[in-house]
Amino acid sequence: MVINIFYGNGNNNALKQNSALWFLPAMFSMEFIFYWVIRITSKLNKKILLLLLMIIAIVSDLFLNVYLPFGINTVLNMGLYFYIGYLSKIYNIFESKKYYKWYYILLLFTLGLLAALFNGSAFPIEYEYGNTILFIISSICLSFVIIWVSCIIEKNTLLSFIGKKTMEILIFHKFLIVIFQTKIRLISSLLINSNFFVEIFLSIIIVILTIVVSLVSGLVINKICPFLLGKNKIVNKKVDAIYC
Repeated sequence: MVINIFYGNGNNNALKQNSALWFLPAMFSMEFIFYWVIRITSKLNKKILLLLLMIIAIVSDLFLNVYLPFGINTVLNMGLYFYIGYLSKIYNIFESKKYYKWYYILLLFTLGLLAALFNGSAFPIEYEYGNTILFIISSICLSFVIIWVSCIIEKNTLLSFIGKKTMEILIFHKFLIVIFQTKIRLISSLLINSNFFVEIFLSIIIVILTIVVSLVSGLVINKICPFLLGKNKIVNKKVDAIYC
């Protein structure tokens, strides 16, 4: 497990102690590599680069059978979405209200949902995407729907606070979920064998508890050793002042 931590991949139970952490080295590699990709290809037609990234995603999913360190497989498979997010940012796609139309959102939601249903399950931690084309369609469409709906919702203090604490939630949430899934037999049994409404109710309760525990854990870490979350005491004081 120690060796796998330094290798930075979460596939094949390599980060079994906290599988959610696979995302961090993958994001590090994504940002580092794309910094140079964007600089080197600054004069290249953006449509051509999008097409190249799509081809890389398809080819790597079909033919790359080697697990590269620090989530580089994820960069090859999902760099397309990172670049689309980058383009959305520089062209202010989500700032323009002209796209906030219910029929745009409904169309994208329907298309994304159908693509996801036909594609079946996908498991990025194991580099399993099903049909790559359907995965691309569903990922882009549903991501845009979620972002647009989030932009439409009026600013909420609680949601804004939670949104700024996603690193803490990412790091700590898995521990509590595993406890409910494997250690508390009554809860784990109800999650699997009870009726739909009981499962939904328990899931909501577990989500709320998980977020609360993650936020409290993050608060403790911020006070004791904030560098573990990529922060320092000066930044924390400024952030605390803003919250106050």
